[in-house]
Amino acid sequence: MKLSDHDLLQIDEKYLSSLSSAELLAVSRKMLEDLKESRERLNRTPDNSSQPPSSRPAYLGIPVEEDEAHLDEDEDDASPDKKKGADDEGGDDSPGPSGNSTPPAPGKGKPDSSSEKPKGRAGKPIGAKGFGRTQIIPIRSTVVHRAETCAACDAALPLDARFIARIGYVTIDLIRGGPDQPGLRLEGTKHLFGEIACRCGHISCTGPGTGDRLEIAGRKTATSLSEWRIVGPMLAAFIVALAKRMRLSRSKVQEFLIDWFGLELSVGTIDNCIREVGLAANPVQDELIAELRASALAHVDETP
Repeated sequence: MKLSDHDLLQIDEKYLSSLSSAELLAVSRKMLEDLKESRERLNRTPDNSSQPPSSRPAYLGIPVEEDEAHLDEDEDDASPDKKKGADDEGGDDSPGPSGNSTPPAPGKGKPDSSSEKPKGRAGKPIGAKGFGRTQIIPIRSTVVHRAETCAACDAALPLDARFIARIGYVTIDLIRGGPDQPGLRLEGTKHLFGEIACRCGHISCTGPGTGDRLEIAGRKTATSLSEWRIVGPMLAAFIVALAKRMRLSRSKVQEFLIDWFGLELSVGTIDNCIREVGLAANPVQDELIAELRASALAHVDETP
């Protein structure tokens, strides 16, 4: 998507009328690309994409072909003897001569609604204590992610424009020392995202980037790439090396990080790192396979 929700909320008839021809053409081009992408996403189904069957909306029901197949199977299974037995059953439940069914036994009716306890409000109570990280990593540097161009008219934003921070997060990464001071150390970095106003009146807002998304049938959550992560790229690669190269389990990787670096990470965070690195390495894997197939020298095992 070229335009975010924050950008679309600012675009109205008054704003479009204030733009020049070149700026209006740039905004229209972005809106057209977003419209085509939105239509393409809207038309995706498990039949024409890699989406799992469970992503089909419930109100759409079963496809016509599958529904007719199920109906045919049900009709074949229903024999006359079964239908006759079904008709014979349930005679005891018919009403008596007076047309009324048997009255319920005393004391077995519906409970009085006045005696029920009032239900509490759904969700976390206001003012309740939240859950967060108890370990504090010192922040050694701050990275400000400023918008370089306007999200609407593509004009270059001045470097001295006022930046207003809106959101931010802290990343813990593994830093490799130089020749004069070798070794590994952990370092915390704060990333800030915010807004910058353009001369056209549009306010461009930056945010963490997102990447590919992988949905696997049978898994409740999908694996997606995003910059909004507490684990940095170098630390994530180190975790993958421990899990895949050293053959350590998730719990042993957690124990290793606590013992040698004093870093507390949950098993779920470690598992997400391994899955996300695997998703990010898919393009590299395709390139390696292509290079191997194009290589003139191939080593073949001739062992019978």
